[in-house]
Amino acid sequence: MKIIPLKEGNFSVSKTKDFTLLTEENKDALKGIKMSVTPFLIFTENDIILLDAGIGRKNDEGKIVISEILEKKDIHPEQVTKVLLSHLHKDHIETVITRIENTFYATFPNAEIYIQRREAGLCYGKQGKPFF
Repeated sequence: MKIIPLKEGNFSVSKTKDFTLLTEENKDALKGIKMSVTPFLIFTENDIILLDAGIGRKNDEGKIVISEILEKKDIHPEQVTKVLLSHLHKDHIETVITRIENTFYATFPNAEIYIQRREAGLCYGKQGKPFF
């Protein structure tokens, strides 16, 4: 088994859950919780597994940072076979979907996505209908 960290960056998170990338210029001025967003890629004998998908940050050219990191390691998003989401916070799930203009695409089109039953239950309202 091989595990690779895919660090998207360090962020400041405000009370309203807005994530701001920390830079040398802003790191001292920003208030809020400071955190690193780092999904992990796990290679097993049969699978390439992404543990949490990250916040979906894009670089200056508009490319998703996680995809860029994978490409530098000669791994394509199509090769990921499973995505395991530990929980449904924004910084763990955003990269699962890629938005191009007004259309959404699966970032890892060949992957099965797994979430724990308790987390999936939080997506449903009192009438048993999903929020989405």
